[in-house]
Amino acid sequence: MDDRREVLVKTPRTIAGSGCFATASEVATLKFLRQSTSLPVPRVLAWNADSANEIGSEYIIMDKTPGVALDGIWEGLSTLQRYSIIEKVVAMEKELACLEFPAYGALYLRGSEPANLRYHPVSDALDSADSFCVGPLCNARSKQGGGESSRDSGTSGPWVSLAELASSSTQLKTRTKQTCQKDEGGELQSRMHESPDLPDPEGQDLLESISTILPILCSDHRILKVSKPTLRHPGLSLDNILVSATTRILGIISWWSAAILPLFLQTRFPRFLATPPSYNPGDPLPSLAGFASWSSEQKQSALRLQCTLARSRYYEMCIVEHDSHLAHEAMNLDRNLSGLFRCRDSLDLADGDSKLRSHLQSIAANWTGVGLPGTCPVTIRGREGRQCSMRWEGVSCS
Repeated sequence: MDDRREVLVKTPRTIAGSGCFATASEVATLKFLRQSTSLPVPRVLAWNADSANEIGSEYIIMDKTPGVALDGIWEGLSTLQRYSIIEKVVAMEKELACLEFPAYGALYLRGSEPANLRYHPVSDALDSADSFCVGPLCNARSKQGGGESSRDSGTSGPWVSLAELASSSTQLKTRTKQTCQKDEGGELQSRMHESPDLPDPEGQDLLESISTILPILCSDHRILKVSKPTLRHPGLSLDNILVSATTRILGIISWWSAAILPLFLQTRFPRFLATPPSYNPGDPLPSLAGFASWSSEQKQSALRLQCTLARSRYYEMCIVEHDSHLAHEAMNLDRNLSGLFRCRDSLDLADGDSKLRSHLQSIAANWTGVGLPGTCPVTIRGREGRQCSMRWEGVSCS
């Protein structure tokens, strides 16, 4: 710019959902974080969520954050430097977890929230100027045909309770396509278009079984305890963390599609730790017994895994050290209790049914073991051939 200040111009990624909603929500999230937290996020200078503008695309213009991305220096950092960054990230996540929101969904500026859809004002304690609200999620995506995932106001939020959020899961199969258009007054309006992509009878049986199980889970005290609406970065990778030469965090960027969801869905290992999917909180580090007899390649692989898992373990320790016991409890919530909630978006994907069936199999098989009341209200019968769907019935599991 003329004053030698560097700025960045950000335009939407088509895979990230409806551009107008995602742009408006990211702007609101950045402004909210700068106003209500100490997190270092970019300052928004200008923005436009209408793709019919003069440049033909939604955009955000923001100050360029100083520093370098961690992905360029991570391998050269010492163990102590990496642990120091982990400590700072946990402190920021704790600050986010302390915020109080009225509903699950996504942040918007008042007046820029999607028209004709519900929203809930943020509390005066966080927003004395009445600038922000919680509206629908904006990270809908689909792998089928590359188009936008379709959600109406019931399936995209906002939701004031966990039960509301859970009940919306079984509505996703009745798809609608959500778009943004201008009305005669120039205001952005949402439009819903019905789609014929409805569940087949076997898929409908699956949804009915989920509808039977979810209300039971939503009343479980262990889930309710860790279901507080919580804002979290959508994907904290090394290239989203900018640091100084002394590894002081100067910026957390890329808040596109950030969501406010139950704490137990938001509490997870940050992407930059590269924690293996097979690792569960509290797992012991792999044994190095017989290390001396291993090949050079085996030794290097084992040591790399040890270092990766040690960083994940340190992240867990930092959560407890920062008195984030509720976050640690959320991270350790039995997957049998949280699995169906975690699979919510998979209803839009081609392999969604198999994932949901797998979770239903697991929770039915472990119903008593995880302390759920009575007996499981659905019975699972085996597949009859590779393409045959599971059959579910409203009777007790044996």
